[in-house]
Amino acid sequence: GFYGQEAQRIQRGKDEIRVWVRYKDSDRASQGYLDQIRIRTPNGGEYPLSELATYTVQRTVSHINHLNRKREIRVNAGLADEETPLVPILEEIRDTVVPRVLSQVNGVSVSYEGQSREQQKVMRSIIKTFPVAFVGILITIVLVFRSYLQGLLVCSLIPLGLMGAFWGHGFHGLPINMLSLYGLIALAGIVVNDGIVLVDQINRNMLAGQKLYEAVYNAGISRLRPILLTTLTTAIGLGPLIFETSRQAKFLIPMAISVAYGLLFGTFILLLILPAGFLCLNRVRMLGQRIITGTLGTPESVEPAFRELQEAEKLSHR
Repeated sequence: GFYGQEAQRIQRGKDEIRVWVRYKDSDRASQGYLDQIRIRTPNGGEYPLSELATYTVQRTVSHINHLNRKREIRVNAGLADEETPLVPILEEIRDTVVPRVLSQVNGVSVSYEGQSREQQKVMRSIIKTFPVAFVGILITIVLVFRSYLQGLLVCSLIPLGLMGAFWGHGFHGLPINMLSLYGLIALAGIVVNDGIVLVDQINRNMLAGQKLYEAVYNAGISRLRPILLTTLTTAIGLGPLIFETSRQAKFLIPMAISVAYGLLFGTFILLLILPAGFLCLNRVRMLGQRIITGTLGTPESVEPAFRELQEAEKLSHR
């Protein structure tokens, strides 16, 4: 260390200088060596630290983290009970705990990392991409059915299926999480497929020469069994996963609930609402034709399938 004249010269300097000294590795291998440090007093005597002072050992900062060139303090936590919903806890932290802490300090900002940050990233991604996917589905249906209104009618079933998924989560007492959203996206595609099958059969029946009400009724009868079978087999197949109690399966249960309950509710509503909605849509078409042309045609004459049938007959006569 610094002793004698050199230490006095440093202390007598014009400016205050702090000198940090360090013993050799062999003399500081354990905390017990701290008591044996020799301290030189002004009268020239040397004494061990244990005779001159008392001290307490406390934990200090082991290292300093930085994020975006700013000092960072990480607070990590986990759920004591895995069954406890995470969303209410995060809301309480954001609304109650953090504002109380920030009111007592200056120059501190808070960012939420880990699962919370990942959820926010996924939500932003879904908000950007799902409308694009929805428009793509709508365009595909419109091109197949050659009708904007029929495409909108099929896509209107998506919110009804999502409602069933929300009820399923409430029935099981589970919150909506990221895997639930993945299940909702898959559910939207399944419900749209069922709607396409039923509307396509209605159009096929009308192309075969059936009247509107007859075409809707026969389409419901012919497609009832395949739609119900696909729905029940999917929901029953997901049943063991929904009621599984193992820790590994708990991560997938929300997604299975979204698909199973949404599909059950969506299919039931589809079989009732879609035929009725198709007939209501026909009334709207007839009203629009009457306003534009001033004539009132038959229910079949305003349907795209009927117009395709007429065009096909004209081509055959040529």
